[in-house]
Amino acid sequence: MDDGRVRKIVESLERASKNIIKTSGKTVEDEEFQLSIWHAAAEAEYAAFLLSIYGQLHNFYPEPRHTPNKQSSTGDYDDGLSEAKSLLSKAIELVGSDLKSAYENVRSAIFILRNIENKSGKRSI
Repeated sequence: MDDGRVRKIVESLERASKNIIKTSGKTVEDEEFQLSIWHAAAEAEYAAFLLSIYGQLHNFYPEPRHTPNKQSSTGDYDDGLSEAKSLLSKAIELVGSDLKSAYENVRSAIFILRNIENKSGKRSI
């Protein structure tokens, strides 16, 4: 895959990761938390779309590789957010060499982010 395509995917994944970082210290009731989760998931969805198109993965539906979120009763989603960020970082490493594995990691991160978004009970957009 050419460098321009790789760069476009990596930039989107980096924006997703930065939005996860923005949630640090925020509570689920905080509007910025909600918006950051939504934006992280949207950026990851865009990267997954690009990976699917460029890697011809339109008929590939990976199972999410995710351990159940150990959310506490206080709404602590730190474990899930850390896992999603780790999956996105791994995807960034793989984009230039293994699109299918990168795509699997991104889809798993999206699964986690959308679960957090749904469990927190609010949608920003």
